[in-house]
Amino acid sequence: MNRAALRGIDGSFTPTPHASLLPPIALLGGALSWLLFKLNEVVPEPYMDEIFHAPQTQKYCNGHFDEWDPKITTFPGLYLVSTLYSRAITSLSSGEFCSLPVLRSMNVLFTLGNAVLCVLLRRHVAPQDPHAHLHALRVALFPPLLFFAFLFYTDAGATFFVLLMLLLAEQVDLRQYPPARGSFVLSAVSGAIAVLFRQTNIVWVVFVAGTVVVRCVELAHGKFIYGSSKEEASASGTSIVTHRMETIPAVEIGVRSCSVPGSCSVATCGVRRGIIVFRSSFST
Repeated sequence: MNRAALRGIDGSFTPTPHASLLPPIALLGGALSWLLFKLNEVVPEPYMDEIFHAPQTQKYCNGHFDEWDPKITTFPGLYLVSTLYSRAITSLSSGEFCSLPVLRSMNVLFTLGNAVLCVLLRRHVAPQDPHAHLHALRVALFPPLLFFAFLFYTDAGATFFVLLMLLLAEQVDLRQYPPARGSFVLSAVSGAIAVLFRQTNIVWVVFVAGTVVVRCVELAHGKFIYGSSKEEASASGTSIVTHRMETIPAVEIGVRSCSVPGSCSVATCGVRRGIIVFRSSFST
């Protein structure tokens, strides 16, 4: 189904029926599990930074929470979550407690979770997009992220909790209390866990908090910012940015340059009804 088929009589787009997530996620999970199995055969020992992460987690699994490798520069979020995960896996299967294959398998689950969250986020921000699954697949197969999906690293888990934080915050309807979907409290908890996985995620915590502030300001002062409410501008099919910029008077500035006597060039830049216009001319 193409986008033209989704356009209504009034020119607006309506959300498309969403296909089930289960078949593509099951297929992706099977492929990732097979690749993990082959990796464990070829690389059974800790690889690269796993020589730091795996032993530290195994210390936590043995209850030695007071022991810390000074070469590790991240917070202990990965090791705490991995300890809980390993205990759960051991109670449900015959896998060796806190072994490297078990620890690596957690990142495969996080990678699957990232794909699911990407689909849900895409459906939320662009409900008219019929290709949310492909969008999520592009993210899941992004080479730097895919490479670390099979190793016991912080990447997959850190990304998972950042995406979860964003989704929970975006789903909150600020006009409804209590919200039917999403939760700022759970979003904050997810953000805290993301920082425990990798401290640089504090940037994304601030980013998500900033988007919430912007939404609150839009809700309270939408008519002042856009000239009408955000919903009215969107419903009329008019870009809310263009709607506001059309009220700005035409402005134009120019620069005249003469490289040799009798030969000059003029470059101007202006804004007319919200459109940025560049012009250049030569004169002799």
